[in-house]
Amino acid sequence: MSGVDKLRRLHQLLGEPDADWLVRRVRQRLERGAGAGGAPLSGRVALRSPTHDQRLAVQRLLGSPPRAGGTLTVDLGAVEAVLRGGLWPDGLADAVQQLSGPLTVRRAAAQRLTAAWEAAADAFAPGLAAHPGLRPWFESWLAEGGAKRAARSEARRQGRTKPDPVELAGLAADLLGGAARVLEALPAPGQLRSVFARRVLGEAHALDRGRPLASILNRAVEALTGCADSRQAWSQVGILASSLASTVLALGVPGGGLGAPEAVATAVALEQARAVPMPLVLTLDQVRSGAVRPLSRAGPAVVFVCENPSILESAATALRAAGRAPPATATAAAACLICVAGQPSLAAVELIQLVASAGATVRYHGDFDWAGLQIAVSLSRSVDWQPWRFEAADYLEALAQAGCGPDPARLGPNPTASPWDPALADAMALEGIALEEEAVVARLIQDVEAAWWCG
Repeated sequence: MSGVDKLRRLHQLLGEPDADWLVRRVRQRLERGAGAGGAPLSGRVALRSPTHDQRLAVQRLLGSPPRAGGTLTVDLGAVEAVLRGGLWPDGLADAVQQLSGPLTVRRAAAQRLTAAWEAAADAFAPGLAAHPGLRPWFESWLAEGGAKRAARSEARRQGRTKPDPVELAGLAADLLGGAARVLEALPAPGQLRSVFARRVLGEAHALDRGRPLASILNRAVEALTGCADSRQAWSQVGILASSLASTVLALGVPGGGLGAPEAVATAVALEQARAVPMPLVLTLDQVRSGAVRPLSRAGPAVVFVCENPSILESAATALRAAGRAPPATATAAAACLICVAGQPSLAAVELIQLVASAGATVRYHGDFDWAGLQIAVSLSRSVDWQPWRFEAADYLEALAQAGCGPDPARLGPNPTASPWDPALADAMALEGIALEEEAVVARLIQDVEAAWWCG
């Protein structure tokens, strides 16, 4: 019998619709790894409630009628014997592939996929070597499916609508390898993000917002620094979105820069704003220009720091209304007020550090809510501050004076510690009511006015 005749005969016996169930059952076994290496298949397959034509198809294949009953059972060893006896010497597995296409052995495919994801995780190893403390975060992130989500996002970004599983693992490996290279290069003090990305990854936009790689690294640097705000976390490892984008709102910061034109210009602006007094927004470049002078005087100097811009604005209005003349020189300045406006920017942190560098006391106040405590804790990682009416007694006093009203703001379910005064967090949790900084603005302004200028 010629090869063409054999193939035609094979189709007649196993390629007809009535034998399709048998081919599918054999294929399922092969995909699970049966018949590896071309070994003959054995065992039985069964079909419940077969039709008359399905019984006849088995009879044509094996040459004898199958046993009567409600189930049609086929011995694969008998089928192998028929095929290898001359009709199809390469056996049943090869015959099934001729009829239904190449096999994907599931066990082998699963092993390849497992190996691909292990390789993806291994691509992050240099980052862990550079920062071993990231290991708990990374293992938790992997267990939560973070790598697969990032890979799917990257596939969509690249326009790959249906990547196969191994391809998806490859995308994850590329992302995690890039993340590792970034972590190896950190910290990188004072570098713009786009310049840093170009140097480390070869693409200035690789760490742009919305990129899956940027999302991975946001989580990583938050875990690395302990900051819940990714902007602040990046700034703590030296990376800036822009030296112009990082700003701080200040009132009464003394200036006195000499030399470089930008220092002189900034110092003039600081002194003019201090004399009014008028709030001023400083960029990080201006903070670093050399124009800022520390508070310095014979008596105590205080750097007041608040969370919300409305406090600084209200203080400026009150000081102007008081009409007190400022001292003639910057060295006589006794106090200033700096607003972090939420999570402290790098500009805010560096300005506070500069103004307090001659020994001034830093006093901080924020909202009496969990986010306010988190901001205070974040600032304490960079600045040594003392509470400014920001302890348990202050909270309870403010609560009593402000009153709850018919619909008080409730604290959320995730409390934050207050290391400077553990009793504060306890009192807030017990009362369950949040108080915004504006609720105590009058007291804060009194403190600022009392310390503002020496006579």
